Parts: sequence; C-alpha cells; structure tokens
Amino acid sequence: MINAAKKAGVRFIAYTSFPHADTAKSPLAVDHKNTEQAIRQSGIGYSFLRNNWYLENERQQIPAAANNQPFVYSAGDGKVGWALEREYAEAAARVLLSDDPKTTYEFSGPQHDYADLARALKVVTGNDFEVLSLSDDEYRKRLVATGFSPQAAAGIVGMQRLIRNGDLEETSGDLPEALGHPLPTFEESLKEVVGRLKK
Repeated sequence: MINAAKKAGVRFIAYTSFPHADTAKSPLAVDHKNTEQAIRQSGIGYSFLRNNWYLENERQQIPAAANNQPFVYSAGDGKVGWALEREYAEAAARVLLSDDPKTTYEFSGPQHDYADLARALKVVTGNDFEVLSLSDDEYRKRLVATGFSPQAAAGIVGMQRLIRNGDLEETSGDLPEALGHPLPTFEESLKEVVGRLKK
C-alpha cells in the first residue's frame, strides 16, 4: 500500500497506530511498529495517530452495567486512556487539515482504571451492580461459561493483562490539543455510549 501511495504521488499519510508503537511490548503493536517504520522510510510526509482505547471497546462491561449485571474484569488497577471513537475520528480529521501537523500524536483520554469505570457507570445508570475484580484464569473461565469461545475469551483476557501491565498508560494532552477543545467528562462520554445501547 505504501509503495502504491508513492507511485500515485501521495504526499502525506495519517496512519492510525498503537500507543507507543515503537516501544510497546504488546503483540498488537508489532504490525503497527513495522508499518510506522515502512512509512518513515518511504519519504512520504506522515503523522502517526497512536490511539489509546475506545470507550466503545468495553462491550462486556458497559452493557452488563446498563442491565444491572455484574461488572467483571481482570485488569487490576491498570490505567486506560478511554475516549469516544468520534473524538479520535475528529482529531484525525483535524490533523489531516492542519498546515503543520506533528509526526507523532499519542491520543488518549484522561487515565482511569476499571474500578473508576464501574463507579462512573453506577452514577450514569443508577444501577448498583456487583463489581468483580478477578484473576485472569477466573475471568477466562467466566467468559467461557457465559458463551464465549475459548479463543475469544483468551483474547479478551490477554487485553486485560496488557492493560494491567501498563500498555495503555498515557499522560499526553495530544487529543484535546488536536481537537482544539476539552474532552467530555468521563460520565458524559459514558452517558453517550449507554444511550446508544437503548436505541
């Protein structure tokens, strides 16, 4: 794709990447690291948009909380820079329109852990659901028991482990800076996601 872009005379690429792709140890980062390197070597102008984590990714925890079911996780007190997909998308559009974009953006919302997410969801939903912080093995078994395939359960737990190990810890202000306005509060963002579940 990069070679085709060069042949077509493309002068700039904004590539959606992984947090700290150049140094991250996550298996999810490998392809992104290699792609970033290939873009650098191409001679084409670029910006790497290293998106942290979409709030919409929490497809187990948020619907469970909205339905007053147990909120379960195994990420411990690992921090995540959750933000709405639309905020990342708007920031990418603004980078593309910028006259002087940075080469690397570490896009992230404010740092929270899953206990913070559970507390905020209790406020947003008005539900008093049970919150369970489990070991990886306990969480995996629970996921399989509720209908996930062993492979899907292993993938979910693997991401929880990466979060617990600090892969998504980020203090950058690049996202609101690129947007040109503050991000919604954590509760406001959650209200938006929960509201979509009811439609």
